[in-house]
Amino acid sequence: MNNLPMSTTWVFVGLLSGRELAMATMQRGRYQLRNVFPIVGKDFLKILFGLSISIALVLIINNLLDGAQP
Repeated sequence: MNNLPMSTTWVFVGLLSGRELAMATMQRGRYQLRNVFPIVGKDFLKILFGLSISIALVLIINNLLDGAQP
């Protein structure tokens, strides 16, 4: 069992990144590879932001529930 069930999110972002890289390699004329990495980097930062928010919420809720029990 996994304590942090985020595997589907990482797979989805991997698929999106792979799609961007495939489009960059197939359409050499107007879609260049150097334009892909900022897009992939932004997606990665958004995922890390969401992961940190979800971990913070879990920790806050866990601490509140532990404090409420006698």
